[in-house]
Amino acid sequence: MYFCLRYSSKSNKVAVFESVIDALSYESMTVAEPSNTIALSGVSFSRLSQYLKDNPQTKHIIMMLDNDEVGISTSKKMGEHCTHLGYNVMLGLPRKHKDWNDELVAKVKEDEKQSILEQIRTSRSVLNRSIGTSKKSVGIDR
Repeated sequence: MYFCLRYSSKSNKVAVFESVIDALSYESMTVAEPSNTIALSGVSFSRLSQYLKDNPQTKHIIMMLDNDEVGISTSKKMGEHCTHLGYNVMLGLPRKHKDWNDELVAKVKEDEKQSILEQIRTSRSVLNRSIGTSKKSVGIDR
């Protein structure tokens, strides 16, 4: 059985993830175009096959499995099989990390770091203006 995170019977696209947490992580990082999103809870082709039987309107499959040996080889095998069945298949691996949850964690850490750096820059700027104003009010030139 597959887990469906987002579904519209009008969509002819499906994004396929290994796990629910990876699908949720990806969804939270992007403003994704309308497509159905499923998690296989592993790398079982039978679950994807069942989804395709349940949704004959599907024409496009985006393989979003993990960026590890199993995820890559499974994406290729499933992709080749689905291509032979007439589906348009695309591969969408995580760019820098093993899976989409690791991508999200890294993005959150980087965003937090950038936020802290911006707060430091803003605080320095306010402090420098405050010091400059204080020196001028007591007649001290820089």
